[in-house]
Amino acid sequence: MDKWPGWDGWTPGGIRIRGPVKGGGSGDFATAGWIKGSLAMDLRPRVTFWGAPLPGDVCDFAWVVTHVPTGYAMCGIDAPPAMAQSLVDDLSRLTDWSLITVESAVFMDARIRAFFSEHPGIFFSPSDTLGPWDSAL
Repeated sequence: MDKWPGWDGWTPGGIRIRGPVKGGGSGDFATAGWIKGSLAMDLRPRVTFWGAPLPGDVCDFAWVVTHVPTGYAMCGIDAPPAMAQSLVDDLSRLTDWSLITVESAVFMDARIRAFFSEHPGIFFSPSDTLGPWDSAL
């Protein structure tokens, strides 16, 4: 089978993501996920719900969207795979993400927040999830 059903345009592969390291600062970590253009999604354990303990009716896992050129997580998505894909596709149309750098990302903040507000309860801080670095801290 050459294609993954429902994942047209997405490529499974390794993602380089930035995360905290012992002693402060950040470092590169690898995880597996799905990549489409300059954005990627990986599934991570969710440990808090908007900063509070995870209620019993909330899924224990969530998608985290990473900006591939910088390796920084942009957001978490509390949605099934097909909806998460669609939302990331919509997010990708906000700008040419391949041109965004750590320094220029601040100029996208208002547009990203406006997009998130159009989908209340779906997007959340990626810090509510466990990253691949958590076992190293």
